[in-house]
Order: sequence, then structure tokens, then C-alpha cells
Amino acid sequence: ARQEEIPGRSGWLINLDRQLLFNVGKCKIMHFGGKNHKFSSSMNGVRLEEVEVDKDVGVLVADNLRPSHQCSVATSKANGVLGQISRTVKYRDKKTFIHNM
Repeated sequence: ARQEEIPGRSGWLINLDRQLLFNVGKCKIMHFGGKNHKFSSSMNGVRLEEVEVDKDVGVLVADNLRPSHQCSVATSKANGVLGQISRTVKYRDKKTFIHNM
């Protein structure tokens, strides 16, 4: 298998083995594990950005693989929506609110 990489135009990298295109500017690296030495990595001479949290397919993934960051973001969004509802609805009598639904 050919491990060669050919630098493309405007920061793109072409892997000949799998015929994939990589935008080097969008590539990031995340280090997992407590004993990881966290070496820096580069593609096409460009040093990759090291991140602790990144979003993939709409889910936030942290380097410790715990869902706390995803949960805190979801909680803050939900609290924002609840705040908008409470500011919009002026009359909040429980009995009237349930009967009108």
C-alpha cells in the first residue's frame, strides 16, 4: 500500500492509498487517555490543532469521553427556551393553563 501523500491546492491533502481528500485546515487532533504523551501532529507540514472537545455528527465529544459537556450545553439551551416561554406567557395560573390545553 502506498503511504505517500501529495500536497494539493489551497491546503488540501490527497492520500493516494485510499483516494481521500483532506482539508488540512479543518483537521483537528484529540488525545485520549491519562498516560497519553500528547505529541504534536502535522499534515502536509501544517501543525494540527489540538482540542479537548469537538462536535461530531451533532454530539460533543470530550477527551475524557464523559457526556458532561454535552449535557451542560443541552441544559443551557433548554433553560433558554423555558426563559423565553416564561417571559412570553403573562398569565400562569395552573388551573387555567391546564384547562386551556
